[in-house]
Amino acid sequence: MLVLHRPLKLAPEPGQEAGPAESPELIESNDYVTTDLGIVLPGCELHEVPTSQLAVWVARVVETESPVHQDIVGRRIALAVAVTRRGDRIQSAMSAAVAAATHNNEIERRGEFLHHVDTVVRVRDRSTLDSTERSIAHICPEEIDLAIQETLEATHGVASQEIEPLVARRFGISRASKEVRTVISSQIQQLQHAGHIMERLGFLEWIGSPEGAQ
Repeated sequence: MLVLHRPLKLAPEPGQEAGPAESPELIESNDYVTTDLGIVLPGCELHEVPTSQLAVWVARVVETESPVHQDIVGRRIALAVAVTRRGDRIQSAMSAAVAAATHNNEIERRGEFLHHVDTVVRVRDRSTLDSTERSIAHICPEEIDLAIQETLEATHGVASQEIEPLVARRFGISRASKEVRTVISSQIQQLQHAGHIMERLGFLEWIGSPEGAQ
């Protein structure tokens, strides 16, 4: 579990300059739990596995790791049966399995991300995962939004130029690259447009649902 030590910074009152950081805040991220499928191929190649069986495996991964990027689901299944390269036939078989699991109402698909029907989104620390799985592109918008919200609520306001690295650390991403900053900044802008975040004197504050929202 990641514990982010962050000085408490209060957004200044109108007419005041930002003061020094005060007491530390602790923002915890949940450990990212991966799926241990423990499966074997039923005497055929992975792309030849019946769609109904692949759909069961897809649903198991999604149940454990939801919300999860579809590429991670395919990777998890492939590695479980010692397949290191996923060609077009495997990709096609996985897409069919995702469609079947969705049709069976076992999972929900939102863009490139798969959600279990009972998912409660939590911010997860991915620092122990393989580098290919720590990409910001593999983190769904809802989880990024929650990390932004929790960070702003815990710090009572963050200087606008500091928010992206703080949010990235919640996911176990130690270096906020240009790609990371761009994705997080885009989500912040959407939350501002929706009325959830206000910028005042260079500080971002979480203000919750906009006035009049249900």
